[in-house]
Amino acid sequence: MRVILGADSVAPAESGSDPADDSGHRVVLALTEDTRLVARRGWAPFTEVELARVTALSEVLGADHTTATAVVTSTGAGIVLRVGTPADAEAVADLHARCSAKTLFTRYHAGLRSLPRRWLHRLLQPPRGTTLLAMCGTRVVGMAQVIRTADPAEAEVSVLVEDEWQRQGLGTALIGRLGSLARATGHDRLVAWCLPAEVGFVRAATASGLPVAVLREDDLLRVTLTAGADRERVTTVPTEK
Repeated sequence: MRVILGADSVAPAESGSDPADDSGHRVVLALTEDTRLVARRGWAPFTEVELARVTALSEVLGADHTTATAVVTSTGAGIVLRVGTPADAEAVADLHARCSAKTLFTRYHAGLRSLPRRWLHRLLQPPRGTTLLAMCGTRVVGMAQVIRTADPAEAEVSVLVEDEWQRQGLGTALIGRLGSLARATGHDRLVAWCLPAEVGFVRAATASGLPVAVLREDDLLRVTLTAGADRERVTTVPTEK
């Protein structure tokens, strides 16, 4: 939105903002019933042509919410969450190349320096699940997966966010979107396995609003999110098995 409008900033609208009161260098963009953004710039008023382009983009993003969702990070960056395809192979490979060894180890629990090419197809089209990509323009800055398990009510999830995009709410947005996908496919619970020192996933899962339970099993943390429940924050302290 910011690029299309040539705006100085685009941020979530404050509660109670009235689009009728906005003119000139400030405009409220009503993307959906629940999502409104405020665009500002100091060098010129927004034109009808520019606003028409924004409307067209919002209609494209809203046409099928099972494949694309627009979110705004805590720093005001606009990100699109959508399902990955084989055409994203190079962008996903680039994402892994930009990630630090620590970030890759947190995701794969293995000492990877780069992503083996043979993994790309399985990452983008897992045989028993879905891969979600976080897009900043044409660049993949994060990805997440939800994979069916032997238990029909349960699915396993994982998240990878590029180092420079961490702590901006992107992991939380990906987890929340995985919860919606899981509910749509009949899963009641999402499970992730983390090392005890990996606090990032637990923090992002808790912030997603899904009920979270953390148990310690052997040397790992089993993080369970209740996808089918109301969005209430419930967190339990890790305990021994």
